[in-house]
Amino acid sequence: MLRSVIRGSGRTEGGNEGIVTPHRHAGVFMIAKGRDCTILTKNLVPGKALYNEERLSVQNEDGTEVEYRVWDPFRSDLAAAVEGCVYAIEISEKSGRELVNMAKTRPNVIPVIEDARNPAKYKMLAMILALNASFFLKTRGHFSLIINADIHHLTMQPEEVYSNERKKLLEDELRPSEQVTLEPYAYA
Repeated sequence: MLRSVIRGSGRTEGGNEGIVTPHRHAGVFMIAKGRDCTILTKNLVPGKALYNEERLSVQNEDGTEVEYRVWDPFRSDLAAAVEGCVYAIEISEKSGRELVNMAKTRPNVIPVIEDARNPAKYKMLAMILALNASFFLKTRGHFSLIINADIHHLTMQPEEVYSNERKKLLEDELRPSEQVTLEPYAYA
């Protein structure tokens, strides 16, 4: 456990002390202040904010300083952050260039320049994951799949959609270790 002196702004402002503790997922940390717990990850590029997110500088017991990024579950897909690898999809030429440049300094971001506006392409999420995993996933590697059941299949209950996708993953020898529902943080 690390005793920390926090410098930052927003929810954790003001130099109050808090305790940064490791989360059950490697690379993810929590800080508790009062009744609130905030999710953190170490900033791989200290001094730079990517999307105007809050950052905390924490001084460890040994005197070293670590900068953390604060994750707001209402603004990000937490599951992707927890897994530590994000396939970021962008179609815009300008934003695509920015994404590729950003990914050069963040090895956990894999840019995909593609049109994400066509939901028909995303009705085969498990198949798309299996195909990509056959090329990119290391042996005993991990994956993250985010399914918006409302978009994925309009006539089925969400639980049925999740169950069907899980079965498809198992057929392709991809074994989900955990399933997390993002409510109430899921957005339409």
